[in-house]
Amino acid sequence: MYFQAPFITIDWDDQTECVVSTMKGFAEGKAYRKALDKGLELLERHGSNKWLGDMRNGAVMNQDDLAWVQNDWRPRATKAGLCWTALVMKDQALARMQIDRLTKTIERVEGRNIETAYFDDVDEAKAWLRSVG
Repeated sequence: MYFQAPFITIDWDDQTECVVSTMKGFAEGKAYRKALDKGLELLERHGSNKWLGDMRNGAVMNQDDLAWVQNDWRPRATKAGLCWTALVMKDQALARMQIDRLTKTIERVEGRNIETAYFDDVDEAKAWLRSVG
């Protein structure tokens, strides 16, 4: 385990060659941002361009954290080489709409395409990540 907090774990998956973040509850503010930065640190350490986010036990981000992800974290992740993101989610319409909006905004602002795919199952998400880049 690379990083662990009550609401998230950040780890590396050798088989898929990606960062894996697993949400375990609601997170916000400095603690949430620190966790995502730890994931970015791990992405850079391995020279990876893939991220798997298991959001099934997470919650919708507050507006301040959403803005931080859009305006601060995602541009840094893009610069670090992030190209593919697999998100495993429950069928939660609000969370999916929020992630869709985030992804579209980043693509427009950065002028780069970070391909995001949604899955109901972690194994399917890993299979997709193994098939890209």
